[in-house]
Amino acid sequence: VNLDEPSRFNAADLYSFLDLNSQLWITENSEQGFALNYKRSFAQWKDGGFIKWGFKYRDREYDRHAGDKIYDQYAGDYTVADVLSDYRREGILEGRYTIEIVPDVALAREFLRNNIDDFTLNVRRTRENGDANSYNAGEAVSSGYAMANVEIADWRILAGLRVEQTDLSFLGREVIISEEGEYERTNVVTGSRSYTNWFPGVHARKKVGDQVVLIGSWTRTIKRPWFGQIVPYRHVDQEDQSLDEGNPELNPTLFDNLDFSIDWNYSEGDSLSLEFYYKEVEDVVFSQQDILASGPYAGYERNRELNSATAELSGVKVTWTVGISKLAEWVPCYWGMLLGGYEKEYSGKIV
Repeated sequence: VNLDEPSRFNAADLYSFLDLNSQLWITENSEQGFALNYKRSFAQWKDGGFIKWGFKYRDREYDRHAGDKIYDQYAGDYTVADVLSDYRREGILEGRYTIEIVPDVALAREFLRNNIDDFTLNVRRTRENGDANSYNAGEAVSSGYAMANVEIADWRILAGLRVEQTDLSFLGREVIISEEGEYERTNVVTGSRSYTNWFPGVHARKKVGDQVVLIGSWTRTIKRPWFGQIVPYRHVDQEDQSLDEGNPELNPTLFDNLDFSIDWNYSEGDSLSLEFYYKEVEDVVFSQQDILASGPYAGYERNRELNSATAELSGVKVTWTVGISKLAEWVPCYWGMLLGGYEKEYSGKIV
């Protein structure tokens, strides 16, 4: 269509059929678990001393079925005029154009049903989109912990240890394309892996007079990859010449956290807090893009998630809380400032 001829811009019969994707995706999520906790207080530990231990189990499963049917040829003439809607929008590009060539979804579906035998199914694109996006992943986490709380005079100390066993299972599909660019087969790829992590933690709190509280902690935490990142799938976008891949070897990200804060409650409802924090991050997950040099997807951009980076994060946080009682007792005012630094390391090089 020549855009210099606005009268031809809305000629619906000039917009011919290119391709059509009929999709039906079904996703199922399930999660179940249980926890068992015990606590014992000790009379000789006055002011709330106790020990606590317990167990927890959680099982999650994610199942996705992608039903794609991609048609890219039609035996005959099929244009927007055959399924034209009554949509109209004026004033496009300073009033030069009016859009009134929008297909009607219901009419397009009816046209497909009535003429399905005249459409040609593109098997390769159908398999690449449907098979690669259909997968199942499961994650079971078994954990146990023990902790103790001691309060002596102006001190409160809470220390504990948690251990987690993570078991992963996955089923994905790899679409095999021949060197000639034709669909050959779909391989079902299954696998599993397990890993164990230990999470110690210590929290300390001390009152200094009636207004100042000192708080410090050291903890280790975890962030696990989501299901879509660990399933061995491959999704191909031929139009953009790119593909996305899952990585079943992706490790969780671990954080070692150090925190120290000073809270000054200088009057009722008013406080000033100064917090220092430092984090060491292991197995940072980042997205990698590279260009495939060979195979049926040579020249395509590949996107996938990888580990192998470490990072350090530190900073200072100041929070000032003021209650403006003269205006209204329920109107608070908050003011804060955050200063921080961030450092990553890739292959031993600080960037």
